[in-house]
Order: sequence, then structure tokens, then C-alpha cells
Amino acid sequence: MFIPGFPDAGRIVKNGCLFVNGVPLQETSFNSDPLNPVDTNYLPDILRKQTDLPLYSIAKGEMDNFLSDLSERRGIFIFDSTSNDDLKEICAVLKDASLLDFCAGPAGFASFLAQCSEIKRRTIRSQQLSPGLLVVNGSLNSVSLRQIRTAIANGIKCFGIDDSCLNSGAIPFCIEEIVGELKENKTVILTSALEVDDRINQDKIHLKIGDQIGNLTKRILEKSGEITITLFGGDTAHSVYQSLGCTHIVPVAELILGLTLCSAFSAGKCIPFISKSGGFGGPGIITELQQFLRTRPD
Repeated sequence: MFIPGFPDAGRIVKNGCLFVNGVPLQETSFNSDPLNPVDTNYLPDILRKQTDLPLYSIAKGEMDNFLSDLSERRGIFIFDSTSNDDLKEICAVLKDASLLDFCAGPAGFASFLAQCSEIKRRTIRSQQLSPGLLVVNGSLNSVSLRQIRTAIANGIKCFGIDDSCLNSGAIPFCIEEIVGELKENKTVILTSALEVDDRINQDKIHLKIGDQIGNLTKRILEKSGEITITLFGGDTAHSVYQSLGCTHIVPVAELILGLTLCSAFSAGKCIPFISKSGGFGGPGIITELQQFLRTRPD
């Protein structure tokens, strides 16, 4: 059961098609992503490239028919949703049919899943988050790159990885300077790009950048101690978690829409991270997070 809609974040699904803030997915920045360009917003066509399982689009108002012949169909069921009321209804229907254990979807659906779930709840101790903020960006989505440029325009210091370090492993800037900024509770950005680079698919440059970002983040964390790390993009998070030897990750809370606080576990240590999808958030999200960390109660 796949419920991909996230209305609060401007993601809705209608007749199996995904729209971002009212715009078909293939007409947004996701179309120009150099690594994973999207040429359609029809979700069954997108998923068909990743699985051989049968795919079914379940429109609003078809829930009764969906349940009546469920025993005769096997595969992935993709549900329409254009509002939170739709998500709530889907969750209730799936709960009554004992299907909640087979659901997947973003944070928009997870909030309703938590309300419907009979899983025993426990209180999670609030994690201490330092106002010293390291933003690590390996995403080439134009939304993330615009967020980086906006932060720079607002006076936030940024360090980039250039071609000179990709093959040699050389560090193109001073880690000590980054660490010094973080220890003064400032915000620092480490990014692989400021603009989309058309060369990114040549010689697997993006893989080399990912490895370098992971290694640099590990070194900065070792020298900085208690800092808050925010990761832009799934590939970025994967590279950092690999470099740190993380064994598992636990989502904790959504701090700001689209920004999720997670606990990553490595060698018996719990490391707090904030993660963001490359295509999420407004231009000023870094400044917004910076302000949140400075005013957040202990």
C-alpha cells in the first residue's frame, strides 16, 4: 500500500499523477535533476522502472472496490490523496482491513499512521541540538542549490568541493576554519555545487563527490564535538552514514516541515542528524533552521 501524497508540503496525487504545488512533477525541478531526471508524473510509470510487480492506481471513491477484489490482486496499490482528510480516510480504511502493516509513504501519511496504529508508544527524550550548524549538501536539485545560494546571500559561510580534490583526495579548504566557526555556534555550509553541473555524469564524478563529502563530514564531526548536522539529499545522507559506519537510523521528530530529526547509531554512539529531501523547502529554510536551533527550548 503506497500513499505518496503529502498535502502539507504541496505534494498531491490525483488519478495516479503526482503534482508539486499544483505543477505536474515532470514540469518541476525534478525534470532537470542530472542524476535522476523525471519525465512523467504518472506514478505507476515511475515505479514500473523499479519493479516487476503489478501496479494499481486507486482513485478517490474507489476504496470499496479496492477492498472487494483485493484477494484476487497482488502488487503495489497507489492511493490518490489531495488533502489531509483523504489521508485520514485511507488510514482508517486500511486499519479496518488490517493492512496498516503493509503501508509506505512520506511524513504526511506517517502522522495519521501513528494515530491509527496500536503500537505501544513511549516517550523519547528530547535530544540536545547545538546551535553550531553544519549543512552538508550533495544534492543537485535546483531547490537545494537555491537554498544554498540564499543562505550565502544572507551572510552564511560556504565551503565547496572542487574538481581538484576528487581524484587526489586533497582537501581544498581548511577544516580547522570550519571547526572554528562551528565552535562559535555559527552556521557553515559544505556543498558539492552552487549550480547544476552538466559534467556530473562524466567519470562518475557524483560518486567521488559523495565519498568525499562523507569523509569530510566525519573529520569535521570528530574535531568539532557537539554540533548539529543537516543533510540535504538522500545520496548525501547515505554517504555520510556509510563514512561514519552507522548501523541503523531512527526517525525522531519533524522539526520544521520537511526537516526530520533522526538518531544515527555508530559504534554504540547516538549521533543526531537532521535530514531533508533535495526538493523540499523554501529558499530561506537554512536561516529558518538556524533561528529554530537558537530559540529552541532545552
